[in-house]
Amino acid sequence: MGKEKIEEKDVRLLRYAVEQAFDGAMRDGALALLNRLVDSASEAANLEEELLNLKGEYQRSMENSKRGAFKRLDAAYKRKCRREKRMAKGQMLCADGKPVMFGETLYGGDGRDWLIVGIAGAWSYDVYGLHVAHDGKKEKKPLRAEWLVHELTDAREEV
Repeated sequence: MGKEKIEEKDVRLLRYAVEQAFDGAMRDGALALLNRLVDSASEAANLEEELLNLKGEYQRSMENSKRGAFKRLDAAYKRKCRREKRMAKGQMLCADGKPVMFGETLYGGDGRDWLIVGIAGAWSYDVYGLHVAHDGKKEKKPLRAEWLVHELTDAREEV
């Protein structure tokens, strides 16, 4: 089907042809039918235009959401690169964003204190922590730096 626009002159020509071909009640019925067809065609054209506008809006919103997703991924990648650069300089960051240094005491998610006694590798996020229990028992194990913090929050402090 062609997408030709119905113009007013075409409608006038059709009306003239109907008036010449029919007479009386047949003419009135044919003209009413022609008017109904013209109204339906113009309504269809309006709906098509509205659909095209909605399609354009949808495409713009999808492009914007793709840009937003790219920006979030790009920001995460840049954070990762900055972290790796700091690690290469010997600065490993813990959960609160501060660098982890040899010999300092950090706190884990369970509230235990860990003395940092080493770094597992040059490109690793692992550090070796030493925990001394109340009974004097020592525990040394590798820990993820991002699991540790410099200060305990009130909710985690032991009474």
